[in-house]
Amino acid sequence: MRLLGLAAVAHPEGNRIDVRWTLPAAPAFPHVRVVRRERTHPTTPNPASAADGTVVPVTDDGGSAVDKGLRGETVYYYGLYPYKSVTADGQIVIENAAEQVDRANRTSAMATSPAGLAAEMYALLPSIYHRYDTAPPPRVPPGMRPEDRHRGALRRFLDLPGGQLDQFYGYATAILGFLDLERVDGALLPLLADWIGWRTDHRLEFGEQRTEIRNAPALYRAVGLVPVIEATVQRVAGERSRVKEFVDNVATTNRPARLTLWQRTRRQGWSDAELLSLDASFGGRAAVAAPAAGPPRSFHEREQDGRFQIWSKELGAAGWTGSEPLADGPLTYKDPSAAVQGGNIVVFWSAYDETRRRWSIQSRTRRNGAWSKTDTFVPPGGNADTDRRKPVAVADASGLWLFWLEKAQGRWVVKYNRHDGTRWQITPSPSVPIPAAQTPAVLDDVFALFQPANPLKPLWLFWAGQVPVPADQDPASPRQTRWTVAYSVKAGVDPAVTNDWSDVRFLPKGNDGDHDREPCALPLGNGNLEVFWSSHRGGRWAVWRNVLNVATGGWGTAERLTDFPQPARAPAAFTHGDTTVLVFRSSRSLSYQSRVYSATTTVDARWSGTQTLHVRDTVMPALRGTYDDFGTYIRDAGRDGVRTDDDRYAADTVGVYLPAGTDDQRVSRLRQVLREFMPATNRAVFVHDPGSVRP
Repeated sequence: MRLLGLAAVAHPEGNRIDVRWTLPAAPAFPHVRVVRRERTHPTTPNPASAADGTVVPVTDDGGSAVDKGLRGETVYYYGLYPYKSVTADGQIVIENAAEQVDRANRTSAMATSPAGLAAEMYALLPSIYHRYDTAPPPRVPPGMRPEDRHRGALRRFLDLPGGQLDQFYGYATAILGFLDLERVDGALLPLLADWIGWRTDHRLEFGEQRTEIRNAPALYRAVGLVPVIEATVQRVAGERSRVKEFVDNVATTNRPARLTLWQRTRRQGWSDAELLSLDASFGGRAAVAAPAAGPPRSFHEREQDGRFQIWSKELGAAGWTGSEPLADGPLTYKDPSAAVQGGNIVVFWSAYDETRRRWSIQSRTRRNGAWSKTDTFVPPGGNADTDRRKPVAVADASGLWLFWLEKAQGRWVVKYNRHDGTRWQITPSPSVPIPAAQTPAVLDDVFALFQPANPLKPLWLFWAGQVPVPADQDPASPRQTRWTVAYSVKAGVDPAVTNDWSDVRFLPKGNDGDHDREPCALPLGNGNLEVFWSSHRGGRWAVWRNVLNVATGGWGTAERLTDFPQPARAPAAFTHGDTTVLVFRSSRSLSYQSRVYSATTTVDARWSGTQTLHVRDTVMPALRGTYDDFGTYIRDAGRDGVRTDDDRYAADTVGVYLPAGTDDQRVSRLRQVLREFMPATNRAVFVHDPGSVRP
């Protein structure tokens, strides 16, 4: 129900505004409540606090309200709400919101302050006027102010122009605050917005318009950033959105997945996976050494600008420290392995010399908190020019075992030796006796474990190799192979005895077509082994675990430890006090909460690289087109040079994921407005996303 003749007028006396209106004929709601508010119009007839508004008493005639005690040079905004009845606590009963809460029943006015100009004009008159202007009125008319009852006629007359001049003065003074967003009249906000090129959304309340104009310079400075796009969507469409850049979803041949370091810990149960380090590489297991008298240290491979280095972290009381370089010279450094011998940490790694095209093994030792110089490992009786790589170190009660891959007659074989604290004991270094029938075409991922609690089976050696798929294969000429985890056990710790290695056994597969790689193991308190490895079971790489019964050789039930869709590889496990720590690599996307724009969460999917879809992977196809899609595709060029919202996989495209059901009119307006807040070379596409929640 719209009121007629609605107006708000500042009273010449100052600090007062009079509000007037007329009810239509035969009104459905015969009463009116007036609510006053500063900065913006009230939006409710029943304000819960002064911030929501203040109820102004209505005069007895029901067609006006006198609002006194106001601050001068301040704009006040009024909302008028027709009603029929109120509750016991004075709340208006809203029977028809469309009729009772109407934006047309609004008005505003600026209250002025008395400047005393009438008294100043009177004081400037010659004194003779004052002498004869002393007679009080012969009678007191109704409504005369008490102070006027003792004034002369001339003084009372000057109040008429003086009050108007006071208002002129107040209006002129208010001009000084036209650039104050908190005090300027809301009707002038579009002019301020135009000065900075901001489009005013007249659907917004004045308070929201003020906030937009205040934030506009910061938005302009951040054109092209995700928070600006999300803020624009919220402003224009009134919807929360999620914004994604599709540059990481475009397949390129020179962008493989880069794996960062993650960890899970276990006391009573496994914790959620958390980021350990952004030191990324294309693979490589982390190595951990835990001295009895110091904190554990991890060593990992890091790729940066095409160079591979070895970096180290320390696990202190407050968590992992920052990374520091251990091997960062001119060569390529990979495959770290570490062990503790005599209280000192010994680290080995592979080093590749591109000039000589030669692999070698280097090492450094940490004694008394300081690192030694880098040494190159050459076994007794060995040739320094022989290719050696992939070192694996493990310590027993009094010595240190080193296993490595060495090139012999064109094949890589597993060699080993033992250091007794003074020298390497065996000349020449023997090979692990893997039977010819069980020797894989390719052998990798060697891992060694010393189990002092089992003197009959103290030294365990795991590896992964490519073996023929049993189904439909000719063993003499295999056509297909799968990575398979195998292991052998040495019955003693005498390196000179080479015939005490057990037969080769294999980790059970879930399916003959599965790939299993990168095994590692931990001894359990009951004498069994907890084995971790990465597997392609289900069509995507994940970290798995199982328990090996040492006495019977039987296995328990395999359990997957990483349930996110991105690949997880290269597990390394160790114990720290009563906690088991599992470190692994993954190309999992990272989420960042903006420190500047707290409502914005950015997903960084750069680590995923170019993905290859496996036919048995059901997760990646299900994510296609969603906000969480990390798959990579050929660039969408559209049809006949025209791209639609369905042609989204391109480096110049940004996706705006809107709640399902967002109407086409708001999308059309967004399409026009967003161009102002995006680089000219980029385009926005709009996706209806069930994962986006309405505000």
